[in-house]
Amino acid sequence: MSRKMKLIGVTGSLLVLVIAISTVGIVFSEEYTGPKATKQDLDELRKLMKSNSIHAYIIPSNDAHQSEYIAPSDARLAFISGFTGSAGYGIVTLDDAALWTDSRYHLQAERQVDQSLWTIMKMGNVGVLTRAEWLLAALGKNSKVGFDPVLVSSTEIATLTPTMTQNNHSMVPLEKNLIDSVWKNKPQPNLTPLKPHSLEYSGRNSSSKIQSIRDELKKNQAEAIFLTALDDIAWLFNLRATDVKNTPVFYSYALVSDKIVQLYLHKNRFTKLIEDHFKAEGVKDTQIKDYLTVAKDFSTYVNSTKGRIYIPTAVNHAIYSAVPASRLVQKNLVAIMKSVKNEIEAEGMKKCHVRDGAAIVQYLHWLEENVGTRKITEMDGAVILGEFRARFEKFQSLSFTAISAVGSNAAMAHYTPSNESAKEITRNEVYLIDSGGQYLDGTTDTTRTIHLGTPSAFEKEAFTRVLKGFIAVYTSIFPSGATETYFDAVARRSLWEVGLDYGHGTGHGIGSFLAVHEYPPLFSSRPDPAFPGLIKNMFVSNEPGVYIDGKFGVRIEDVVQVVPINTQFDFNGRGSMKYDIVTMVPFQTSLMDLSLLTEEEVAWINSYHAKTLREVGDLLLKVNDVSSYNWLKEATKPIQKLTK
Repeated sequence: MSRKMKLIGVTGSLLVLVIAISTVGIVFSEEYTGPKATKQDLDELRKLMKSNSIHAYIIPSNDAHQSEYIAPSDARLAFISGFTGSAGYGIVTLDDAALWTDSRYHLQAERQVDQSLWTIMKMGNVGVLTRAEWLLAALGKNSKVGFDPVLVSSTEIATLTPTMTQNNHSMVPLEKNLIDSVWKNKPQPNLTPLKPHSLEYSGRNSSSKIQSIRDELKKNQAEAIFLTALDDIAWLFNLRATDVKNTPVFYSYALVSDKIVQLYLHKNRFTKLIEDHFKAEGVKDTQIKDYLTVAKDFSTYVNSTKGRIYIPTAVNHAIYSAVPASRLVQKNLVAIMKSVKNEIEAEGMKKCHVRDGAAIVQYLHWLEENVGTRKITEMDGAVILGEFRARFEKFQSLSFTAISAVGSNAAMAHYTPSNESAKEITRNEVYLIDSGGQYLDGTTDTTRTIHLGTPSAFEKEAFTRVLKGFIAVYTSIFPSGATETYFDAVARRSLWEVGLDYGHGTGHGIGSFLAVHEYPPLFSSRPDPAFPGLIKNMFVSNEPGVYIDGKFGVRIEDVVQVVPINTQFDFNGRGSMKYDIVTMVPFQTSLMDLSLLTEEEVAWINSYHAKTLREVGDLLLKVNDVSSYNWLKEATKPIQKLTK
């Protein structure tokens, strides 16, 4: 059966949709199915630690490339602890074990981790020890802290080392990963075929990108740049693959100097198709090298040259330590280039969001028609939305596992439904759906919060205050190069007025058929010196929220585009910027407390809804979905401010 099969209307059978999904072979929602963490594995790890004369062992959640989302073969922290969140850090001593994670995952960690074996360290909470503080308390004199230098970041080692050495402890890099030695039947890396990403979507050939890098190196009197981030390398060479679920990247490293280009791949991945692609892209004399020899090769290159070498700020300790401090420049040069979309990429991002918006509208309509007539769980909902997306052209996969959450589950900012935890979607509780798609012409990430029944006054107030922060960011006018901390504070103002807040950042960059979280853009209360500020054609998310533990959560999220605007004084020549609408999905007006909205906010909502009806509505009519169009027409009716 074709992926483009016609469903039996948006009110068609859930069974039909599930059969369609299994037929096309796309998985839209799944729980972690790897080995369950056991005391036996923890005991085996401690035996290995003793045999290596190690008193503590560090276990990050990332892979060798410092990726946020990883393949099952790299899920070492999940294997040993049971925690599957994308941000975690474990430390095991001979007697204790602790796991650090941020507020997005506090409740998830409580559910997944055996707290008789592990202590959960809830970062951001008052009194929670840092990893350095915890190690000092847990270790005896002259202890050794072991780590895998290919996994642990240079930043982590730089943070821990001064404290450890001052207290006669030592940091010990180990050649062999101890978790891998314990992990029986460990999955192998998923090496998928490399595919060219054509100029139709990339908008710029690889040779041009390489030349831009060389120009920067020359301007800064540097020898070379070494790339470790998978999405940077995929962008540079206009290649995509599916080595990591929902992120179209491939295991690789790359080195660019004024004389050579080296691309490190696993054996047999450089095919005639990719050779022809390189010729078409003007990439000449690229050396294809063995991925498994990268550490040795890079060290040899560094020792044979004398100039300065650029590496990313997020890099493993093995790469970092290969470059003498006097020659080291840590800057996200390619990441910054990648974050500014060219005109072809920008147009693709806007077009794919129209299709994605149509899929979400179909899903929201389907929910309204079907909730209460049959049992629909959070997992079912994620699956159905994925199938609606798959019906539109250029769809490739999801961009992350959907956060489909009802009531108290929505109070966990990054909750993922499982067979054990999935609640039924009803008309009695708030429902939050955070999801995205990978399309050949762009990547999407959208969150909407709805209530299909009668929301409480508090639920309406919480939703409206989040919406006010969302609109405040959207309607900002700011100088080119504005920093992220401003928008983070603006988004929280209405919540702060009544003592509410949220524990995550307010936004992040987003890739063009690449990573759904693309750094360095990051709206946070903590300034990032590696971020040059917001400039034209950056695409970022706008996603304030609020989470009431044990009750409900609200988040609203759009992707927005930084575009120029004319102002009277133009910030003394710096240039004036604003955000343009990219995501187009209606906000549920029945969940708004209209008395809390200003006339200007009401006017903005009506304008946003008018554009959504015009563009998404036109597409729904083109695909002959009149029922969803009529639902959208009703959902986008103009509202008026009310006074209490």
